Amino acid sequence: MIESVTLWLEQIWAHPVWSDPAFFGWALVVLFSWAFLAATVLSLPSEAAYLLLVLHYPASHLLLWGVASTGNFLGGCTTLWMGAWLSTRKPIDLSPRARDVLQKWGGWALLGSSIPVLGDAMVFAAGYLRLRLLPCLVALGVGKAVRYALLSGFAA
Repeated sequence: MIESVTLWLEQIWAHPVWSDPAFFGWALVVLFSWAFLAATVLSLPSEAAYLLLVLHYPASHLLLWGVASTGNFLGGCTTLWMGAWLSTRKPIDLSPRARDVLQKWGGWALLGSSIPVLGDAMVFAAGYLRLRLLPCLVALGVGKAVRYALLSGFAA
C-alpha cells in the first residue's frame, strides 16, 4: 500500500505543471482560499493541501506558511464576526461548558482555535458572547500560525 501511494505521488510530482511558475501562483490562491474556508463553519481540511505544497516547494515554506496562516486567520475572523452578528439577531443556547471556558479564559481560549471542529465552534461562541476583540484576535492569529508551523515541522 505504501509503495502504491509513493508511486502515485511520484507520478503527480513528475507532472510538468509543478515547474510552471503560473501554477505556483494559482497554488497560493487556492491555499489561501482553502485555509480561509477551513476556519469557517465549512471546516474543510487544509492540512493536506498545505503539506503537499510544502513538500513540493520546500524553498518557499515561509511564504506558504504565511499564506496559509493569513487565510486561516481571516477565516477565523469571519467566524468570530458571524457569531457577533448572530448574537444581535437570535438567542442561542451555548454549551454551558463552552460558556464557562470562554468566560474563564476570555479571548485567550482561542489559542486552541485550530483544534478540528471544536476550535471553529469556540471562535463562533467567542463572537456570540462578544468577548474582548483584541485578545481574541491575538490568540486567534497565534493559534493559526502555530498550527501551520507545526505542520511545517512534520514535513521537514
